[in-house]
Amino acid sequence: MKRRANAGESIAETLVAVLIMALCFLMLATAVMAAARMNNAIKNKDVAFDTASAGSDEVIDDAYAVNITIGDKTGSVSAALHKTANGYYYYE
Repeated sequence: MKRRANAGESIAETLVAVLIMALCFLMLATAVMAAARMNNAIKNKDVAFDTASAGSDEVIDDAYAVNITIGDKTGSVSAALHKTANGYYYYE
């Protein structure tokens, strides 16, 4: 009786393993890109907030008013547009 050598992997098993590794790498790369994008967006907002709260700004226009009506009640809020030295705009 002949003995068959069953040692090693078949080509199908190897291809499945490579496919799983490629999918994991793709998901990891996507997650890294999304995290970098979110990190950059938060950094820009943080810089804008720090610069806006520093007090070194000029008032561009202080004539903005928001009128709110709920049912028969009406309210108004005024706001001023500011520009910082770095070119960020914000309302106060």
